[in-house]
Amino acid sequence: MKKILIFILTISITIAGFTFFAAVACDNGSGENDSPETWPRTVIDHLDREVTIIAPPQRIISGFAMPTSALLALGLQDRIAGTELFRETRPIFALAAHNLINNPDIITTGNVSNFNTEYALAAEPDLVIVSGNPNHVAAAQLLYDTFNIPAIVVKAEHHDTLIEMLEMIGYMTGTEDRATALIAYHNNQIARINTLTQGLAQADRPSVMMTNPGNLLSTAPRDMFQSSLVSIAGGVNAFNNLTGTGWVGISYEQLAVANPDIIIIPTNNIATENNQGILTRLLETAALSNVDAVSNGNIFFIPYGLEAFDTPLPAGILGTLWLTHILHPDLLTMDELVYEFQYFYYNFFNIILNQTLITRIRNSANPVA
Repeated sequence: MKKILIFILTISITIAGFTFFAAVACDNGSGENDSPETWPRTVIDHLDREVTIIAPPQRIISGFAMPTSALLALGLQDRIAGTELFRETRPIFALAAHNLINNPDIITTGNVSNFNTEYALAAEPDLVIVSGNPNHVAAAQLLYDTFNIPAIVVKAEHHDTLIEMLEMIGYMTGTEDRATALIAYHNNQIARINTLTQGLAQADRPSVMMTNPGNLLSTAPRDMFQSSLVSIAGGVNAFNNLTGTGWVGISYEQLAVANPDIIIIPTNNIATENNQGILTRLLETAALSNVDAVSNGNIFFIPYGLEAFDTPLPAGILGTLWLTHILHPDLLTMDELVYEFQYFYYNFFNIILNQTLITRIRNSANPVA
């Protein structure tokens, strides 16, 4: 776990695996901790860089979707000065942060692979959050080392680093109470699923292929976040023999040999639609006709219209719950699943899910082929 340090206070305590140095933890009851005696604050980011911020940030830039969603879940939409691409198309912005859409005062920094440092500097931020991509890392180093703008690198590649990201952002923004509540929800749901699935025999754990959002012949290896969704939900990744933390290319022959019981097709990267093209290719490729998931009609779309639930966003826990229902509907019912979607988005994003979204979630339990 990454260490968070307050240098101006002296007593060491440990909370949620992070070491704090403080005399008092101040709570104003609003989920924010902006009391002057708790600043400056220092974290060690996912590149083991020590980054200090002197006061609660009022202009925050996020360079990719994972921290942006975290900022929204922490109630920080009014402090966002810039984000990645697709504010106008990603559904979560319209639902939880419409003030950021078509707003000329909010800059666009690029995407998970590219970060525009010039635009970021012009926005005069007091906190920048970027990915582990080399272009992003170079931007973070320049912003902090040359311009003294706090810039942290986060790598939310699996459940542990997702939690670390939430802890870091909550601490650096003075919203650690909200972050603690979000993390507690996540951990409680993981514990709940573990309790539900712990008695399953190996024969009752179906093999699952999680496809790349845009490519049938690309899948999640065992160390990728998407693979952890499968294992936590009571399944087995059909491609556990593959290594890496990113999508891995495969052949038709490899897919046929792996012979998954169930195939999961994520939404597109911005969660606006299902990937019908992947489904068509699955059904029309003769070499795959004998794959159990295809011949038995066990292919499912992750529901679209909110966020990409197969990715390490705060809402990734809903993807884990959803997959638990798909694999073991007798252990987690659809009504229970819908309740968790409603609870999560209302409590952390102040969104009341409309009937269209609820119906889409319910329908996603029906195989698409």
